[in-house]
Amino acid sequence: MSMLVKIVSAVIVAIGTVYVATAVFQFLGVGVETYGIYLMFIVAVAILYALLPEKAGLLFSTPVTQVPSAPQQP
Repeated sequence: MSMLVKIVSAVIVAIGTVYVATAVFQFLGVGVETYGIYLMFIVAVAILYALLPEKAGLLFSTPVTQVPSAPQQP
């Protein structure tokens, strides 16, 4: 899936989630100060899912012995 499609779909899902959660909690009489932080966390995770690459690099899986060393100073 292309990056643009992932970003657009994440934004649409985030908007839909905020809209539905706000409507449900307003119906139940729960204030935004109670659930707002959790809703922002879910939106942030959706945005990070869209922006971060699918495959991580080898930065954390390469053994230390195989990492090239810095050039020596004369």
